[in-house]
Amino acid sequence: MWADAVAVQRCVTAAGSAEPEPCVNADDWARLGKAPVIFGACAGWLHSARGRTGVVMCPGFGLHDLAARQSWSLMADRLASAGYPTLRFDYRGAGDAPQDLAAIRSVDAWIADVHEAAEFLKIHAGVDKLVLVGLSIGGLIAAKAAEARRDIADLILLAAPSSGKSFIRELRLSAHVTRKDHCARVAAAAPDGSLVIAGFEIPKAFADSLSGLALAPHATLSAARALLLQPAGADSARLTAWLGQSGCRVDVAEFADFASFMTAPTLSRPFLATVAKAVDWLGPAAPESSPRKAATPLPRSKVRGEGWTETTLTMGRDGTLIGVLCEPTTGARRNACVIMLNSGRDPHVGWGRGNVETARLLATNGLASLRADFAFVGDSQPDATCAPCPLYTAAVTAQVQDFMRALETRGYEAFHLVGSCSGGYAALTAGLADTRVKSIAARNLQRLLYRIDDRVMIPLNERLALSPQPRKGTLLRLARGIGYRLLDTSLVALSRGLTKLLLQRERLQRRVKEFSARGGRVLLVYASAHPALPYLEDMFGADGRDLSAIPNCSIATVEGADHNFGDPAHRQRWNDLLIAHVLQSEGAPRGVQPERSL
Repeated sequence: MWADAVAVQRCVTAAGSAEPEPCVNADDWARLGKAPVIFGACAGWLHSARGRTGVVMCPGFGLHDLAARQSWSLMADRLASAGYPTLRFDYRGAGDAPQDLAAIRSVDAWIADVHEAAEFLKIHAGVDKLVLVGLSIGGLIAAKAAEARRDIADLILLAAPSSGKSFIRELRLSAHVTRKDHCARVAAAAPDGSLVIAGFEIPKAFADSLSGLALAPHATLSAARALLLQPAGADSARLTAWLGQSGCRVDVAEFADFASFMTAPTLSRPFLATVAKAVDWLGPAAPESSPRKAATPLPRSKVRGEGWTETTLTMGRDGTLIGVLCEPTTGARRNACVIMLNSGRDPHVGWGRGNVETARLLATNGLASLRADFAFVGDSQPDATCAPCPLYTAAVTAQVQDFMRALETRGYEAFHLVGSCSGGYAALTAGLADTRVKSIAARNLQRLLYRIDDRVMIPLNERLALSPQPRKGTLLRLARGIGYRLLDTSLVALSRGLTKLLLQRERLQRRVKEFSARGGRVLLVYASAHPALPYLEDMFGADGRDLSAIPNCSIATVEGADHNFGDPAHRQRWNDLLIAHVLQSEGAPRGVQPERSL
């Protein structure tokens, strides 16, 4: 069954007003166990439980938030199972929240968001006391909010910096280390003084405000206890001393799985051991000794911004796939919807919040879009083992079909599939096979064909996709790749592998031609020096000429971009190309043209 999730509680429009709708049905709330909510200018999820002590989860920012998205969801589930109503949320200007960070000049806005989250939880979950949980900069923000509140029972701080200045220093260092990396080649500071870290741009005024964030020297906290979970080698003396002087009993433990979590989302693993440690320290929620105060029902509404409105959906046969539908508020409604697919394990927000930016730009151009999470990513239900995500399997294609079926129940009949890297592969695979798909747009696509049982081709594909090579003849490069990686393979096996590659190439070209013949459009966009370009040539000839020769198919390159298009200017170029591509597929006049500069 495909149905809307229990939708948002209160919506902030561009003018700051709300659009209330009927209250959430109690049966829906009980069935889902959690509901997407909006309060103030924040978006979040409320996980239901019956305890009188609630938990407000204050996230990290940027890469910390992207990598932690699934861990954060799992932790909220664990806390709710232990009896704590739990609210996790995105600060204004982050995640799925309505505003842009450029409009926020002070970190005081984020501290105010924590207070608003706390009041929301008390009103709508009926709790008396609160626990604040904070990750990275969210830990410092939680501590600052606790200074001003008398209803905080406990604090849990994970990898929290001792000051905003140390956090900004850490960000600058990470930018310096990664600026030449293929996946995150961005400068530590933009010309206007803003920071660009892992694609997230922090305006100078906001960065300066963050840098000045510090704990009050003589604060008195209502929290009786605090748990400080720090990575190995981290200096926790300053935070420990401050918490102790503020009246807390402080426990310090190691954030043992920090290193395996704190990396690019695709490689990140949920910090399940630390989640268990934190929940065990908190203990099961105390049983209710007296009737809990009545919780105010959650009203339904839609999130509205300038030219767009957003609704959170549940999808899939068991309702565990999550996506955000962004629709235009002006102009005639089209019956087609753009579906943005995860790149690796990047949540639906996207690297640098790029998917949110793209969705709202599409809406202002009259185009609806769904930014969706696969089953192993972000807000969607993870698999039971939290095993590495199956990026290139039939399960992904089946979930794309789930997304399309869910949108069909809302009146959409045709679709444009969009994705980067593995998401581009999912878009290409699902799109070529489905007559409902009008166009495909893939960015930095490292696989055009992939078979899990293709033992000869997998190591060859790895070499071609991950190592830049001279652009020589296809057969020469093929022979070199096989020679480097498969020296112990028999000539017979090599011959079979080469034959299989040529057959796959012919099959792929035939499928693209069939897609084009029924009116479908294909756009492939690459960073100008991307290491997957030689593999593109193996499939479609020198400079991708065989693809460009097919009607309605084109290739564009973006000079200087990294794999994730982390620079805002490069993302703008991608958005221009994508919007023009989709509008042309919809029969609109031609706008921005792809560049053939391979």
